[in-house]
This record gives sequence, structure tokens and C-alpha cells, in this order.
Amino acid sequence: MDKFNFGNRLKQLRKSYGITQAQLAENLNERRATLSNYENKNVYPGFNMLIKLADYFHVSVDYLTGRTDDYEVNKHDKEDTFYWVKISKPIPYEKNKYGIYALSNDTDIEFYDLSDLKKKYTRIYLPFLGCAPDAKSHLKECYDFLSEFGFLGGTEYNDQYLNVSMFKKQWPGIYKINNEFNISTMDFLVNLVMMDPNLFSSSKEEKAFAKEHSLMGYRETIHDVEYLATEMKSLVTIFLLYPSIFISRTNEKLRGINFYYDNSYKRRFTFTSLLSYMYYELIEDYINGDYPYKCNKCNKYFLSRIKDNPELPHICDDCKKQGGSL
Repeated sequence: MDKFNFGNRLKQLRKSYGITQAQLAENLNERRATLSNYENKNVYPGFNMLIKLADYFHVSVDYLTGRTDDYEVNKHDKEDTFYWVKISKPIPYEKNKYGIYALSNDTDIEFYDLSDLKKKYTRIYLPFLGCAPDAKSHLKECYDFLSEFGFLGGTEYNDQYLNVSMFKKQWPGIYKINNEFNISTMDFLVNLVMMDPNLFSSSKEEKAFAKEHSLMGYRETIHDVEYLATEMKSLVTIFLLYPSIFISRTNEKLRGINFYYDNSYKRRFTFTSLLSYMYYELIEDYINGDYPYKCNKCNKYFLSRIKDNPELPHICDDCKKQGGSL
């Protein structure tokens, strides 16, 4: 291990996040002098500190210590398959005037493989950005997103961000070991149903609608999707114009990422919300030089290797092939 490269790597990562030694020390609950000594190569960290720093910057220990120059986020540790949860056969949007996505007597939950949808969409966060309000049909798009991808996993209520967890404390996420899920759909269903439904209803009319359709427990609405998609869209603009600010703000969104170890003692990712997974995708694109833009022809988001002003008109490759022009 070329440990003498560690100080340079640490300093490089810290600056890429746009934070000072004092800010990093506060975030890690460490002394600033300790981090200064690391960067100046006066002392070297122990194993526990290396893991702590690698997890904070979302890189591998090998990258942090100079054993590899591959900057992709934990490329060799990353789980190839991510599982998430959605409602099977939710109430159709046309019959759901409040856009409430929740369990009922006629529905059930299912675990599904996110990587299957990534084959279709490349990134989950790209169709999510289309839920931000800039067209008359965006509320239906919000419900369509929930119907296809499932719960976001964190929502806003009563003018304060409660970050309501879909998971019990002992559950870091949904994953398989030896072809068995770490939690059963029944356990997960009970956990969702037992949540107080009054927490998720903001008006008498919505409560009456929920009672009429036997909606129960944890729920999300089209307005939750709208708000959170708008927040991500704002961060994408910062990503393209002010990258140093973007990386520090987005890092706060990644707290829903946990780890577990498989039978080979390899570290795997789990996500406690679909929202944190989408921000993880966005961070990967930032690191790998892929930039999201909205196509002015089809209004869908796409990726480009060319960095440009997001306020300028852009057109995706599919529309170019079809002879589209701005």
C-alpha cells in the first residue's frame, strides 16, 4: 500500500466536497488537528478511521489509500441487484382524486428488482425529475412514478421533514442472502400497516377518502413526489453550475445508505429509501462525468457527456434520430 499517497487523496476528496478541515472534523466527530496531520502526512489513520473516511466520501478504502485510481463509487463493492417495494395493483389514478399511494384491502406489497427497471430507464432519477411541476400533466406523472417504482421511503408532513422510515430499526434495507430475503413481505406489510394513518392525512376530506377505500398505514401522495422531485431538480441545476456546492448538499441526502456483509464478507449496499438510491445514482453521474439535461423536444431527461448551461436548449439522441430540431 502506498500510504504516502493517503494525505493527498484525503485532501483532494475534501476539496471536491467543498468543505474545510474544520467542517470535515465536525461531520466525523473528530479533531481538526487529527485531519490536518493526516493531510500533511505527519500520522496515518488506523483501519477504523480508514473505513469511516471511505464511507463518508463514498469511495473504497483502496482508492483512499492509493491502491487504485478508479474513482467510481465503491465500484468493486457495489451490489449488482437492488430490491425495493411497491404496491401491486394500486388504485387507478382516475379513481384516486387525492393521489394517495397506500395499501388497501384489495392490494398487497411486492419486492422487486430495481435493476430490471434500470434496463429500461438507465437511471431511476431521470423519470423522477419529470415529476417536477412544469407541465399540466405532472400530477399524473407523479402517481405513475409511484405506481411503477413504489414508495419513495421518506416524505414531508405538517411543514416539517419527519423522514418517516418504512423499516424497523433492525432492518437496513431489502436484500437477499442464499436466495432468501432478510425480511419477509409479511413482516414488512405488518410494519407498514401498523403505522398511524392519521400521521399521513392532512384534511377531513382525505381521511374520509382513505376510510372509503380502506387505505391503511404508511402512505405517500403525488404532492410528496412533486415536492421531492422539485428539490432534486434544483440540486441538478446546482450540479451543472456549482459542483462544489452540489457535492456537499447531496451528501446529506445519502444518509439512507447502509451496508451489510454477505457470506463472503464482502460489503454490500442497501438503501432505506428509493430517494437515497436516486441521489446515489446522481452522485455516480457527477463522479463519472455524466450530465442530466431535459430534452426540449420530448420533455424527458437524458444524460450527456458534455457539460453545458442547463438554461440552454438541449435535445436528446432519440429525438435527433427522429429528425427533431430546436
